[in-house]
Amino acid sequence: MSTLTQITDAMLTIIGGLSDVDQLSRDGFLPPVTTQKVAAVMPPMGLSGEVGAPVGTRTRLVHRIPCEFWVRVNNGDLVATMRRGREVCLDAAADLQASLTLNGTVTFLGDEGGNAFAWRVDDEMIEVGKSAFIRAVLTTTVTEWVTLQA
Repeated sequence: MSTLTQITDAMLTIIGGLSDVDQLSRDGFLPPVTTQKVAAVMPPMGLSGEVGAPVGTRTRLVHRIPCEFWVRVNNGDLVATMRRGREVCLDAAADLQASLTLNGTVTFLGDEGGNAFAWRVDDEMIEVGKSAFIRAVLTTTVTEWVTLQA
């Protein structure tokens, strides 16, 4: 069984491969004002999950893990900024889906119904200091089958 921190680290390793993600954090939750393009932040807020009923000596753990993408608004290229705000979650989902076990960290992406990803983009830009951001949140569902200890 992997810890949630190990799963988060595996996800950040994959998400860090996106060409414009220039800041990654699993421990910070403050707005990433130092990013020049896109920051991927995975604080524990919003994390959820469930434990299934035991099946023999095994049980199913399902985790829903949010990742916030803070896309810095570039007033010199608003078209590209808006496009990135719309697309960043889908690009991250595609990269995560390329490793169905997150490099061996989980049993599989998704739940028993096959639902792996949900995303949303905030209704308004968020201003932090003198910078504006589009925040998009990708929630990834992962499943682990674990052996129960007696």
